[in-house]
Amino acid sequence: HAAITPASASIIHANRALMISVLSNLIENSLKSIKYKITMKKINIDNPEISIVISKDGGFLNISCWDNGYGIPEENKEMIWKAFWSSYKNSSRYRGMGLGMSITTMIVERTYHGSVKLEDTKCDADSPGEGFAKFLIQIPVKQLDAPEGCTCPGCKPETEVEPLKTVENEEIEYGTKC
Repeated sequence: HAAITPASASIIHANRALMISVLSNLIENSLKSIKYKITMKKINIDNPEISIVISKDGGFLNISCWDNGYGIPEENKEMIWKAFWSSYKNSSRYRGMGLGMSITTMIVERTYHGSVKLEDTKCDADSPGEGFAKFLIQIPVKQLDAPEGCTCPGCKPETEVEPLKTVENEEIEYGTKC
């Protein structure tokens, strides 16, 4: 079960490809963690779940990603941010180069002057059946404001703007074409 929940419809000005990369990396890591928990560790999950909540709080756009996968062992909490490091390198079942979180962090910090944090985690190695991970991305809203002088439909006052696309339980896309 996966869901994307926006707090309310918002328009942000962001590079679509970069934001898709950020969300894809988070979702892919969650899927790998759930698959690892079920197939390699043989821990049953009644309801595998990934939740992404997008909200605006104060001066920040918050993107929270939670899953009930294996979780992150204490000894790996610092390593997950390093390029080319993967907890699945010894397994051919989980493809990847260990770049997802380092790329996500680079995009969020360098492009949007935001932050990526491992907000909370519990590893099944320590608490069997209770594993989860929760990441929080925070981007200052001022980094997502409309470019000065832009006249595209997405830059009109909020009362005149609608989200580009909202498809229930499939995809929610925010942004403009400018």
